[in-house]
Amino acid sequence: MTDYEEIGDRWIKQAVHDLQIAEKNLSIAGFDSAAFYSHQSVEKLLKGLISVSGRSIPRTHDLERLGVLLECPDEIIPDLIDLMGDYQTSRYPDMSEVIPCEYYTEAIARDRIRKAQKIFAVLYPEGSNP
Repeated sequence: MTDYEEIGDRWIKQAVHDLQIAEKNLSIAGFDSAAFYSHQSVEKLLKGLISVSGRSIPRTHDLERLGVLLECPDEIIPDLIDLMGDYQTSRYPDMSEVIPCEYYTEAIARDRIRKAQKIFAVLYPEGSNP
């Protein structure tokens, strides 16, 4: 196993864990956290796959850019774009007129998790149902 593969495997393992944490946050009404971890799981999956392919991991949170680097199928690009806004909005109370814990609803959180699950199913099927 190359260094890139080993590093990539670590990122992917963390990505799977983050998706599980996103799902678990639904049960405690941590809807903002569920959205954040949905983004994080996808970002880490993309970065892991880039590394496994033998490339350096870019320092960016831009899911669309990472998806383009991986030549992701067109069917998931809209989901990458939708999840991108949650990186800051779900964490910082000054990113919009409403603070994250009041903005994110169960419906929004479920939507973000569903999009992350879809991306996993397309790019990493063995990790889509942990």
